[in-house]
Amino acid sequence: MSKKLEGNGLWESSRMMLPEHKERINLYNEQRKKKKKPQLVEEEVGMISQRLSDSMLDGAEITIELFNENGKNQFATGIVSKMDSALRRIKLQFYNDDYEWIQFDIIVDVK
Repeated sequence: MSKKLEGNGLWESSRMMLPEHKERINLYNEQRKKKKKPQLVEEEVGMISQRLSDSMLDGAEITIELFNENGKNQFATGIVSKMDSALRRIKLQFYNDDYEWIQFDIIVDVK
């Protein structure tokens, strides 16, 4: 058996790596780390919608868990001031009179 095929296989004799190869390996590793959004069952979607509408009607503060594919999920706390069903998003009002539009598709949970 030749030395080239021992140990680490074909790569054993190759000590050089092109920048293109390194870039592709890094991209592959990043894609492997990405999480997939959990699929919510109809009951969970109904509960989330109910909590969002309760916040809008009662002015109650809620914490929304937002999906993030690159790591840990993010959390946003505030009061729902508007729901736009045509664009499938909500307007979350914060204490400092700032707000953020949040897409329904990235909401994982509401507490």
